[in-house]
Amino acid sequence: MQPYLFPFIHYFRLIAAVDLFVLYDDVSYRKQGYINRNVIALHGKPARFTVPVLGASSHKNINELFVSPARDGKILTTMKHAYGGAPGFPKVYPLIEQAILHPDKLLSSYATCSIETMCAYLGIKTPMLLSSSIEKDPALHGQARVIDICTRLDANTYINLSGGKILYDPEAFARAGMRLEFLESTPALSIIDDAMRGLECLS
Repeated sequence: MQPYLFPFIHYFRLIAAVDLFVLYDDVSYRKQGYINRNVIALHGKPARFTVPVLGASSHKNINELFVSPARDGKILTTMKHAYGGAPGFPKVYPLIEQAILHPDKLLSSYATCSIETMCAYLGIKTPMLLSSSIEKDPALHGQARVIDICTRLDANTYINLSGGKILYDPEAFARAGMRLEFLESTPALSIIDDAMRGLECLS
């Protein structure tokens, strides 16, 4: 899965469900996606927060772009306004602050920090690996590239969220000697909302 900024709870359920989680960071950045933005609840309504990306372009990979600290203070102030009275605020806000102010502004590292921070909070200990660190066939794209990565990691099962059903074919994975499984998911706000409301683990 691509490294998203404080992704929704199903993303973390997926991490907890696997033996190794690959952060897909050497694929094209998608504007208007959730790599550098997400949605929280503010005054009872969905509100988007965004970390600006310098020179944002779909012609560059996630691990080739950098975020700007221009809105760090505004984002943190928004979190205080949205969740200052929430039960989880005393524990969760410092974690959000730590991730938002993360000194490594490489987009893939920045988003990964938000994921790792919340994994630690939720007690998820699944090892993670950046796809950019894996040797692979540069000529492959889409499903074929995912299968190639899984094969190189000696995987016998690939699990994705249910939204991936339109992208991946079970027969193609079977031909490569792997099962394809999906974890059901529904639309949700950022994990920040769940944690602020008191979620401390996935069990």
